[in-house]
Amino acid sequence: AVVSTQSTGNLPVIPNYSNVALNRTATQGHTKKKAPAARAVDGNTSGQFREGSCSVTQNLGGGGTWWGVELANMTAVHSIIIHAREDCCTAHVDGLQVYLGSKLCGRVQYEAGALSYAVRCGGAEGSEVVIKKDGNGVITLCEVEVLVVEEEERGGGRANVDDLLRNRLTD
Repeated sequence: AVVSTQSTGNLPVIPNYSNVALNRTATQGHTKKKAPAARAVDGNTSGQFREGSCSVTQNLGGGGTWWGVELANMTAVHSIIIHAREDCCTAHVDGLQVYLGSKLCGRVQYEAGALSYAVRCGGAEGSEVVIKKDGNGVITLCEVEVLVVEEEERGGGRANVDDLLRNRLTD
């Protein structure tokens, strides 16, 4: 799936983003409510648990709860979008730690009324995203999108967004 936004006029082109987690292999520490890890990378962002698109995990033995997805290869990640459950338990996202490989990209802080959260990784590279929660906390994820900036086609060659902006500023 591609998230695409474009500008008009003399403004630079806003990059296209691609979700590299879509339908990738996902795992979690302990499946609860018959809601496996794969549901969080199925492309369905619905936060309604009964629609069958949310994963639920909890570590009942202590030591923390986790969910993860393997990417196809080492990837420079712009951001990770977490879609929370809407029909209940929206605060389950509070305190989530979002890792790209061993790099902590950030933590989620619950906000009343928010249904999705963006954690920026700033182009860090990794081949696996892991979302952790300390203690025995429940993690409910209705979709996890791992967004990378797609390269743009220009003048017969490939150019990245920085090159496009640099060229526009020097013209």
